[in-house]
Amino acid sequence: MSMTLHLDRVSLRLRGKALVEDVTCAPRPGRVTVILGANGAGKSTLLRLMAGDLAPTAGSATFAGLPLTAWRPGDLARRRAVMPQQTRPLPLRVAEVVALGRAPHRRQSSAAQDARVVAEALEQAEIGHLADRVVASLSGGERQRVSLARALAQLPPPAVRDEAVLLLDEPTAALDPAHQHAVMAVARRVAADGVAVVAVLHAMTLALRYGDDALLLRDGRLLAGGSAAAVLTEAHLSATYRCRVRLLADPVTGGHVAVSEPATAA
Repeated sequence: MSMTLHLDRVSLRLRGKALVEDVTCAPRPGRVTVILGANGAGKSTLLRLMAGDLAPTAGSATFAGLPLTAWRPGDLARRRAVMPQQTRPLPLRVAEVVALGRAPHRRQSSAAQDARVVAEALEQAEIGHLADRVVASLSGGERQRVSLARALAQLPPPAVRDEAVLLLDEPTAALDPAHQHAVMAVARRVAADGVAVVAVLHAMTLALRYGDDALLLRDGRLLAGGSAAAVLTEAHLSATYRCRVRLLADPVTGGHVAVSEPATAA
């Protein structure tokens, strides 16, 4: 059974305002899909539609051929993990919060398996040294990595990773450059296991380096979608952000870095 996540002409209107309008996309297993757009473009709303947290007012959002609204919460949680943009600090230790990601799997896994998965997630997010710290005592960037580890712990076993989706809402926010790259490298490794990874990003250069596919949103509409090489162009990015964006060759990586200029210079 294909576990493809598919949005077909999806729209979401609240109080007469279109937050997302007529968007079609299907994040592919084994690839990192990046979503970019200006503030208020609808990126996080689109991710919540993909997660099934919001129901479209038009169009359809399906996973494995079933409407997201038809999935039982527990079944969906075993196949779809979400790292939200913001979380409320819990009065728990880091390891305890990450272990919450195992809740959907507890009937199918042992305590030893859960402990191993949690330890691996802590290591992947580079927060093993924080395992016994109370989350509320951490910095914003450290909390961000706790949220990532919790989502990683929620993913299904490796044998069925190609049936899973990992949704990351601004996973690099509040992180220093080194940890931004570390988080996106984790996203790439997870995708290499067959997971369809979707990440909302603001940093164009990170999208250029780590994205396999890309969706560009402008005013709730899909301005461009497809392979990152075809979508992340100077013309598309300039139109998305309403300012001039230039792509400069990076002699180290062989890729490009994005440089933006004020709108008056566009």
